[in-house]
Amino acid sequence: MELLNENKARVDRLVELSLKGLVGLYDGRQGLFSFYIKDGKKIPTPLGWSICYTAITLLGLNRVDHHKFQDLIIVDEKKALQSLLANWKNVDTFGHLGLIQWANAECKGQYGKEITNEIAKRSSTKKLLRLPTTELAWLLTGICSTHQNLLTEDVLKDLAFHYFKALANNFNPQTGLFRHTSTRVGHLDLRSHIGNFADQIYSVFALSSFYEVFGDKQALTYAAQCADCVCALQGELGQWWWHYHSSRGTVGSHYPVFSVHQDGMGPMGLQKLSQVSGKNYQLPVFKGLNWLFGSNELGLEIVDWDQNLIWRDIELSSLTYLTRYISILLAEADLAKPIQQIYSKYSLRLNREIRSYELGWLLYAFAGLSEK
Repeated sequence: MELLNENKARVDRLVELSLKGLVGLYDGRQGLFSFYIKDGKKIPTPLGWSICYTAITLLGLNRVDHHKFQDLIIVDEKKALQSLLANWKNVDTFGHLGLIQWANAECKGQYGKEITNEIAKRSSTKKLLRLPTTELAWLLTGICSTHQNLLTEDVLKDLAFHYFKALANNFNPQTGLFRHTSTRVGHLDLRSHIGNFADQIYSVFALSSFYEVFGDKQALTYAAQCADCVCALQGELGQWWWHYHSSRGTVGSHYPVFSVHQDGMGPMGLQKLSQVSGKNYQLPVFKGLNWLFGSNELGLEIVDWDQNLIWRDIELSSLTYLTRYISILLAEADLAKPIQQIYSKYSLRLNREIRSYELGWLLYAFAGLSEK
């Protein structure tokens, strides 16, 4: 993707900010990115999330030109990768094994046969039906990346096709959107067919990777359908919205709007699809990025250049689990948009929090582009 001068300057600054900002979120003793910042305070994260954050951040750091930014990079990436692999048995979310495989493969680590065997052991069709779409996408990406970068083993190819089928099962070709899960977890579960932005964009990336490695044209078709749908639903200010109704092809709920969607996940997914398909998604990518710089609902710059932070999201000030559940009920009744237009204008706030994976995905999306 060729960058215009204005966009390139912004990307360069964001890459530099991310490298500086990650320093304070790294725990050198553990070799993990194990902190987040909320309201100016540094807080330790649970181990499972630290592993997830470390995997994502290593993926981003691996994209950085270390010759250009060597003065800013003080994180021991080799140690972090070793710590990541040493802790894989501590993950409490199955999909995190896919993130570990993905990071290990792109960072050219040693082939983790134990991790592959664990994934294979836990990959019964019944179990996959209950996995969230995001986790299926992480696992598919990790398997594809391992097959592409480390070892072309039959078990990896078989697993890749198994996970592709499971992910495709969550896709609605009539609307171009992914649901959250294939089956309901309980009688009151309304989330199964309402996917979030992560479900959409990680799937776009995973299917693009599957097409790149195995040449499956159906995967590319689904990735393009989903990308085109979320781009068509993108907000006027470039927002990537939070929930999507896979049955109706509409936005389920709008807030929170997360910075990581704007500067990391959205761009990385669309750019991966561009890479394998040749279709240009530059306009929605940079429209979304502009949201950080004041073109948003609050008219505030989300980037704090002095502290090397990007604040987490713009959200409803009364946002709780209850209001999130109510937003899903509204989506079911197709009332989400008119209701949110009434109250969101008067009740939005900036969430002053940041987690390391945001800066990791930003680097993954833009570090390579900043060199062009």
